[in-house]
Amino acid sequence: MATFDVAVGATGTGINTILSSLYASPAAQTALFNGSETETIDPIGPVTATWAIQAAPTVSFTPPTAEQWAAAYPTAKGPLPTGNVLTLVVSAATLGATYGGQTLSGTSWINVYATFTLTGGTLSVAAQAVAFDTTQMSKFDQAVVGNLLVPAILQFANSALSAIAIPQIPEVVGVTLQTPVAEIINGGLVIAAAMQSSAAVDLTGYTAPTDDLYALVGLTVINTVIASQVTDYAFNVEESSGNSDWNAQASIKGTVNSIVASISGTDLQAAASLSGLAGSAGVGGTGTGIVKTLLCPIGTAIDAIANPDNWDKLSASVSITYSPSPLTMTIGLAAVTENGTQSLQVTPGSLKDTTVTVSPTWSGDIIGTTLATACSGAVDLITAMSKGDLLDDILDPGNRHISVVDIPTMSVSIDGIKVSLTIADGAVATPFGSSYVSQSFSVTIG
Repeated sequence: MATFDVAVGATGTGINTILSSLYASPAAQTALFNGSETETIDPIGPVTATWAIQAAPTVSFTPPTAEQWAAAYPTAKGPLPTGNVLTLVVSAATLGATYGGQTLSGTSWINVYATFTLTGGTLSVAAQAVAFDTTQMSKFDQAVVGNLLVPAILQFANSALSAIAIPQIPEVVGVTLQTPVAEIINGGLVIAAAMQSSAAVDLTGYTAPTDDLYALVGLTVINTVIASQVTDYAFNVEESSGNSDWNAQASIKGTVNSIVASISGTDLQAAASLSGLAGSAGVGGTGTGIVKTLLCPIGTAIDAIANPDNWDKLSASVSITYSPSPLTMTIGLAAVTENGTQSLQVTPGSLKDTTVTVSPTWSGDIIGTTLATACSGAVDLITAMSKGDLLDDILDPGNRHISVVDIPTMSVSIDGIKVSLTIADGAVATPFGSSYVSQSFSVTIG
């Protein structure tokens, strides 16, 4: 089983989608996929090489064989690369060279062998060698092509590969990550990292989600960030309701001991342990018939009064219990952009498999239909708050919002063409297995 806390990945299909979108861009056609190069080569003189890519390139994460590497240009190159190697495949290209009054032209496939490195979480790709069909070329033509056309194709390949926006490791809010690692696994590229407090990354047995361009965030990360934001948070939620005849006010106070996220089937959920949970309610209004003398505090009744400075309100202390405890609620991890930074933030959902019991103790007698309606409205209000406002508040302590990870800007510009990976604001990550949530990226060419 693989061990990591956050990861990003791109399948061959995902990268090929980027290349296909890039190839469909008229600007890219001019800037990247067609070109020419002129150079003076002794003793031939001026030589002009041309190339036109006839189909969208694709990427294969299969390295060349020793024979393929030996046959590739340039002839003077290093040993066969191993490990992080990919092949840029062009199924059809028109290649040409003009020199000494002669024109060499033909159609060929092209394979460009490239290596990639990971520095500080940023992936860079470099073309190392190129192979194409030379069976119809003389030795002299091959020498000309090797001296001029090959460098031009390598330059094209580097531009095309550099135009691929690869997902980058998200920044975990308030947490330091170990140095990321990159591997090719099952025909896809994976970059993964672990928190400093976690074991080192081990991608043995790694399974990727079905998305072609994705990020994975582990429950360990989510719970670490949530704990740093909500532990010992003292909440006080207040609401009011009513009409011209009556009004009701309610409040719920307590302290968050812990909130722990987990995955249950297709739900991301959280169990919240609360202490000191207590509610209070008050009703009043011209139609309730409450008079000041009714609420003269007697004995312990003063502890039950929500607003002791205003004795024309009927008040109650309210017992609130969740069963089972700790209460369980659904949550989300949604993309939100604030102040120019996009992050995945915890969003509250609703109670799950949890029953709420609200039991008021009123400080006076409930007399009359209007007052009974008001008291019932107060109980309904505090019940609704315990199922909604309370959940919102403990998952958004002090309106600070719980951002789990910040999403780096993932865009590259080549010759005025911008390729970006984006997440639409509001998009919610989905559970993947029992320990991670997955968020997909979309490709935009501008």
